[in-house]
Amino acid sequence: MVEHIGSRVMVREKMVSFTSTVIKAYYIILDIPETDEYVTYASGIVDYDADISGFCYQGSVWKLTNGKPVHFKASQLLTPARAWYYFVLTNVLPSGHAIDVTKERAIMVYAIIQGMFIDIG
Repeated sequence: MVEHIGSRVMVREKMVSFTSTVIKAYYIILDIPETDEYVTYASGIVDYDADISGFCYQGSVWKLTNGKPVHFKASQLLTPARAWYYFVLTNVLPSGHAIDVTKERAIMVYAIIQGMFIDIG
């Protein structure tokens, strides 16, 4: 069993830090602005219908619950967006349920397609 203290973990009898700063330095990842564009966008007022119109087939619609968007079918995604969706689904926001695109994953795909800075570390 691995135990960690804050953002450090014992590995082979050495304490190893896994802060985002250390990870970025190790993988030579460029610095992203303090507040990444994805967080700013996702925490604001999102026009879900307008967003999916850019990466889904015409006429794609959200499944609503209590008048709020919940998900739409992955089959409605255009090919480039579908590729990003599967990347997000397997690497960033993992899920074994690939048929429905949740709003969280749709926002992430939209941000990627728009070229927004996203700090996933």
